[in-house]
Amino acid sequence: MNPASNEVRSLLWKELRQLRRSRGALASTTLLPIFMLLVVPFMQLAAFRSMDTAQIAAANPTNQAMLARFERPIDLYTTLILPLFVALTGVIVPAVATSYAVVTERERRSLDLLMALPVAVADVLVAKVVSVMVVAFAVVLPLFTINMGVMLALGVLEPLRVILHLMVLLGAFTCSIGVNFVVTIVARDFRTANNLSGLQVLPAVALTPALLLTLPTVLGFLALASALAAVGLVALFIAWRWISFERYLA
Repeated sequence: MNPASNEVRSLLWKELRQLRRSRGALASTTLLPIFMLLVVPFMQLAAFRSMDTAQIAAANPTNQAMLARFERPIDLYTTLILPLFVALTGVIVPAVATSYAVVTERERRSLDLLMALPVAVADVLVAKVVSVMVVAFAVVLPLFTINMGVMLALGVLEPLRVILHLMVLLGAFTCSIGVNFVVTIVARDFRTANNLSGLQVLPAVALTPALLLTLPTVLGFLALASALAAVGLVALFIAWRWISFERYLA
């Protein structure tokens, strides 16, 4: 199977057209990252810049222990809060697109037509992975660029931190796509897929504070990006070895 084969290219264009025509997929993949990369992070930034250490510690008892590691409250924001939003965006947006790309198509029985075509199930998987990546990158990267640009302009982040946040985003993308292909193969309907895909935020929620609050800053970001990517690659490998037309169409 050649990822650049005519079969894969034809399937890829089909997937992109299908996602573009899905109003639910487009609305979800656009509104969610706007909320998670622009609205909430900037509100949180304004709050952290206007409060001193005592106020932040008083707002939540757990904040006091976290603030002990940082000299300034804004350091807590840039080392934990902002990368957490980046990681969650990276896992949630591709999840929505993957659910629409697989489960909705299965519910409409349009997947049955694939069996009549001279394509392998691996070709279908490659086309869907690439289409989800294209949609996720096209929606999230411009918003991520705006977010990082504002952070740089305000002096909140330096260029190295921007690169580290980008690596976390790419790791989260990989995690999301891999886990969701396993989930959507197992799920029988769109509601079940959505319920199960919600579980994939657990790696981001668990790994982000565990790594970023215990390791030195650069090492923590690299470890987080690598761990998220590893989860996704393992899941993609499982999907690749396990998937068949019978399981895919079931």
